[in-house]
Amino acid sequence: MTELIGLSNLTLNLLFALFFLALLVSCLLIYFVLTGIRLDKANTAFEALLLAWLMWVSWFIGALKDNLFNGLILMPGADLRLFLVPAAVLGFYLAVRTRRLRFWLSALALLVVLPVFDPLSAGLLGLRLTASGAVLGLLGLLELSRRLTDFRENITGLSVKEALDRLPDGLLYAGKGYRPVSVNRRAREMLGSLGLSAYDRVDVLWNALSCHPNRVPETDSPDGLLIRAGEGFCYYIQKYPIAVGRRSFTQLYLRDVTEEFHVAAQIRDENRQLEENARELKRLLELAEKNAWRKEILNSRARLHDVLSQRLSLTRVLLGSLGKTPDVKRINEIKGLLRNIGQDLFYEPELSPQVRLEQLIQMYRTIGTDITCAGRLPEPNDIADTFVKIAREAFSNALRHAGASHILLRFREDESSCEMSVSNDGYCPAGPPKEGNGMQNMRARLEPFGGKMEVSAQREFCIHVSVPR
Repeated sequence: MTELIGLSNLTLNLLFALFFLALLVSCLLIYFVLTGIRLDKANTAFEALLLAWLMWVSWFIGALKDNLFNGLILMPGADLRLFLVPAAVLGFYLAVRTRRLRFWLSALALLVVLPVFDPLSAGLLGLRLTASGAVLGLLGLLELSRRLTDFRENITGLSVKEALDRLPDGLLYAGKGYRPVSVNRRAREMLGSLGLSAYDRVDVLWNALSCHPNRVPETDSPDGLLIRAGEGFCYYIQKYPIAVGRRSFTQLYLRDVTEEFHVAAQIRDENRQLEENARELKRLLELAEKNAWRKEILNSRARLHDVLSQRLSLTRVLLGSLGKTPDVKRINEIKGLLRNIGQDLFYEPELSPQVRLEQLIQMYRTIGTDITCAGRLPEPNDIADTFVKIAREAFSNALRHAGASHILLRFREDESSCEMSVSNDGYCPAGPPKEGNGMQNMRARLEPFGGKMEVSAQREFCIHVSVPR
């Protein structure tokens, strides 16, 4: 290396710049090698030896240049070129194994500057160093370019880390001693929003998460925690062991379940509302059942009242017309009324309302009650059936309570309503009539149709009912 003392200052500066550039390229290559997915120990060792050589040469030339500048003709250190032998051997090994020209040329560039070639090239050490540094720098630049291309197109350690950082979920891996060895960006953000550091021991982190004040314990699972963060966010966190080959790790998985949490809360609210609706529906069904029973009881009572009052009223009139001399015809009519009373209580013949009305009028005319009918029953059978039942009750009341001999029955209908009025010439009370079960039954029959009933007692007793269409 003493030959370098005779070189000019410019030449030494150029040599220093050349090896320093090669040193920078070698540093970048070491970085890419160490961040690869699969670490090649032989390649890593070669790059490390090459980096050490370039660092030593750069330092040696820089120190020698400073000594000469200061007027000191002094070597800065011992000649360590013999240590290039292992690097050259390793380069040839990699060249044979990988069949790559870079390792062949790098090994030859290292061999050129070995001390054994100094006698063969006296005075050419500076040229040999220049050639070696130029070759190593150029090969390093080409290798760096290839590594950058692979980094963009292939999976490397950096691309894996970048992919992990782009995940929407947080991932944290801890090795022995529960110390984190890999934490992606989302895990740091999530733990930071909970007031925790992603670089604490995993067991410490898990204990802090288990005791977090915003934890939702009722939604925990055996291997996970649900914790509310600020601004309405909600995280689900799991911890479980994983194994990679012979190495074991602890993984902390963090997932943003804000949307799922709100949807679950909404479903719970809707379920509670459905339960309340079900209870209300059950109550309404029970009420409807009670109302149905009540309606059935009222219908039965009304029918019992209608049939009994009608038959008893007719029987009373027939008995009053017998006189002292028994009339066989009248007696048979009374027997017929009393004999069929049980059947009529529980069975109503399937006849049209018009036919039943005509039979009812004929029955009263038979016992001497004059009935005048004006108009016809309305077309809807349900309304017509109700009018017939109300007329039957009105006829019975007119005969039993008022002693009427003439009854006027009138029907009228238009586009908005159907109406019926029943008036008689019997006893007419001075004040408002007292409504008994009969009139209450009449009003109850009109309720399903939204109808109404009016009672007047001026010159004659009159019942007027109307039902909207």
